[in-house]
Amino acid sequence: FAPVRTLRLVARAFPWPVVVRAAGGGVVCGALWDRVYAVLRVPITAAEWALLCADEVKRRAVERAMRRRVERDPQGEEDVPLRIDYLGSSTLFLGLERDDAYVQSVLLPGVRMGEPRVIRMGRPLDT
Repeated sequence: FAPVRTLRLVARAFPWPVVVRAAGGGVVCGALWDRVYAVLRVPITAAEWALLCADEVKRRAVERAMRRRVERDPQGEEDVPLRIDYLGSSTLFLGLERDDAYVQSVLLPGVRMGEPRVIRMGRPLDT
């Protein structure tokens, strides 16, 4: 197998794409985990929040997740919703799967993905 230099990922659990680029020969697991973590630690933008507010149930779930996160670490991030809060309690990375039909259904028109992969997320056992 040839090393993968760029990995483009989508997820059913969240709407943000994840692009992992190899620092050396190919993408390694640590780079994948670091990139997923970085993408989910970004504050939700005002535009994203406006779209999210169209779904009252989802908005309340994000606010609950944000309060839980801030209560666990009051010295941590600001008291603003982060993308990780969008996941609620389904924050466990379960791996990658191939689902070409799903990937094609969520890609922007004109965007191509070499080897489409979908990020699987789930709930930790202790929640």
